[in-house]
Amino acid sequence: MKPVILYEVNFQPWDASWLLSGPVGANGFLLFQSARDAVSHARWSAKANGGTITVFEEKGKLFTTIEISQIFSVKMVLCSLRVKLNLLRMKIHRRQQLHENAQGYFPRHFPQ
Repeated sequence: MKPVILYEVNFQPWDASWLLSGPVGANGFLLFQSARDAVSHARWSAKANGGTITVFEEKGKLFTTIEISQIFSVKMVLCSLRVKLNLLRMKIHRRQQLHENAQGYFPRHFPQ
């Protein structure tokens, strides 16, 4: 079973901003002007792998916990890539056929 990815949204009184911590940003945290923006970014970030978002009030009390389920799976991505690869192969094959057919209609050297 995959480990659950945790996101936390806390109020930072010295900055008057909201801190989103977890697997976000280069340093593992981002600052936002509102809790709504922080939660929105955490939801967007959790779409690929799922996770739990824990939101605390300004005084540090637990406000809510949001569970995000995994939307994308590796199988879906691989299936999509396989379909695109097959379409690309078909285009290449079709262009090769058109090129071979066109060579019969146009002589390589013009008579002088």
